Amino acid sequence: RDIQILLKIFLWTLLFILLLQVTGAVLGFTFSEKVEMKAVALLEKGMIRYRDDLDLQNLIDYIQKKFRCCGVLSYKDWSKNVYFSCAETNPSLERCAVPFSCCVRTTEEVLNTMCGYETQLLNPWENRKQINTIGCLDTIVKWG
Repeated sequence: RDIQILLKIFLWTLLFILLLQVTGAVLGFTFSEKVEMKAVALLEKGMIRYRDDLDLQNLIDYIQKKFRCCGVLSYKDWSKNVYFSCAETNPSLERCAVPFSCCVRTTEEVLNTMCGYETQLLNPWENRKQINTIGCLDTIVKWG
């Protein structure tokens, strides 16, 4: 009660934080298209570097498992990665595949890490039993 200056500092700090949050929300709604374009670019960059950085790989796998999604806009986005590309010149065993974190899992079965192999060659309706076909960007936006 005697130290009113600390209470005033606390009040002004809370008001400042509230103002920052409101400003961030207004800017987010105002520039939502730019934010979405930057998010797509950032996620695609992460997909391209998927096998190059183990921490990034674990992060992408976590996101895809948590939100039951695959790729940025669809599972075919993985063709931008050199290992998962469907190019005829790609010698990788993972050619036309998606990471195992895209796979649809049930609790009864043993995890098949090769379940996403050659799934980019199939149509989405053929893949629904094997992998998640919806992109992560839409799923995360709906979640938020």
